[in-house]
Amino acid sequence: MIRKKITRVVALACLSIFAAITSYAAEVPKLPSPVVSKSLHAVIIPIDDSVRKTFGLKAPNDKGIFVVSVEPGGYADKAGLKAGDVIGKAAGKEVSKPHDIDRIANTLVKKKKTTDYIAYYRAGKHHSAKVAIDAGFMSFKFDTGSFGRWNSWDTGSYGFGYSDWYSSNSTSLTNNYNSTTYNNETIDYESNVELDDNYDADEDEDDEEDDDDSDDGDDDDGDDGDDGDDGDDGDDGE
Repeated sequence: MIRKKITRVVALACLSIFAAITSYAAEVPKLPSPVVSKSLHAVIIPIDDSVRKTFGLKAPNDKGIFVVSVEPGGYADKAGLKAGDVIGKAAGKEVSKPHDIDRIANTLVKKKKTTDYIAYYRAGKHHSAKVAIDAGFMSFKFDTGSFGRWNSWDTGSYGFGYSDWYSSNSTSLTNNYNSTTYNNETIDYESNVELDDNYDADEDEDDEEDDDDSDDGDDDDGDDGDDGDDGDDGDDGE
């Protein structure tokens, strides 16, 4: 009788521990609304305190745009970008809102340019990528159901998985994708972004390579993704 009671108590304790672990793993933090960048083929969010806390971001890669997931074989994936990267600049211009990326790309297309130079951080190190952009990217339509299967971060690092996050944000993600507003701000894709005509992407890449060489191993902030090729300079994907 005593042995049965002990076994029962142990079983109940194990179930409680398992339930607690499961509950923690499925607990999804409140993060900014996601946006699909048509010029990157990636799901991105602005960086705020909740993103910094959740993904352990530290200076200097604690501001800009956080890459949540990338489409396999898409523009960002071909250029070497992956989930967990923090984008700080596009075409030499600092970005802070998700739609900044597409507006800059749209301006580049109007200038007959087919490459967007992206400066980003990965695990505290500075990198650059040449992202190919197609003239018709603004009218491209994704299968919104595929967003949940895009390459995402390492689920073991944060106590919850991309699938949990996607389940909680799928409606918001679809609504944002099909809307021209973001946080009550109307996005004017027809207006050009003022870019530096003297911006030299080659010099910018050289500076970033020097930054990598001088970096003696910053603390890993845990924002590495599952997929995507490493490499300071991504392929142009053309």
